[in-house]
Amino acid sequence: MAETLHPKGTIIVPCMDQGRFSAFTFCLDALTRPEGTYTHGVRTMDVSAGVNSAIREQQEDSEWVWIMGDDHTFHPDTLVTLLDCEVDVVVPLVALMFQAALFDHALLMLGLLAAGTIGFAAVGTLFAAMLVRARSRDVMLPVLLYPITVPVIIAGVRGTAALLQTEAGGEPMARLWLAMLVFFDVVFLTLALWTFEPVMTE
Repeated sequence: MAETLHPKGTIIVPCMDQGRFSAFTFCLDALTRPEGTYTHGVRTMDVSAGVNSAIREQQEDSEWVWIMGDDHTFHPDTLVTLLDCEVDVVVPLVALMFQAALFDHALLMLGLLAAGTIGFAAVGTLFAAMLVRARSRDVMLPVLLYPITVPVIIAGVRGTAALLQTEAGGEPMARLWLAMLVFFDVVFLTLALWTFEPVMTE
């Protein structure tokens, strides 16, 4: 474990009883991390609940959390590089790198981000609940989820693109795409709240 100037934190790895990818274990073992960093392997079928539980149980002096899957490889300096960046949110980083005028219409941009996130989460939660007892849920969830969320993705991308364009008329188009996102959110939030209890109890 190499010495770094960063504070210690917690690495959370959701996994099954048996490792899926042996190369991941070697990469995790070679990972450069701040001294005192704790690695928490979460063995659970419910990844979301397991990760939430691990976050609640992390050490009090842990200043950051890195949640990573056990199915890929990475460079030993990946964690230190991320800590060096000291960036908590991706969108401002993209704006900085590409000199995008995201904050010229901050409220519209925030609305697009919030509506897109809510829509994707509502659909994902609904279909995850429907497939919780299915044996092939790992395969069926993305097959069912992504086609339904295509309107959310398209509206979010087109709305953001409209805000970033320099020509006149970008703001009205962004408002139109935002209205479509809000409509989608209302439909699927209502559907999810209406069907969640029957889906989980039957």
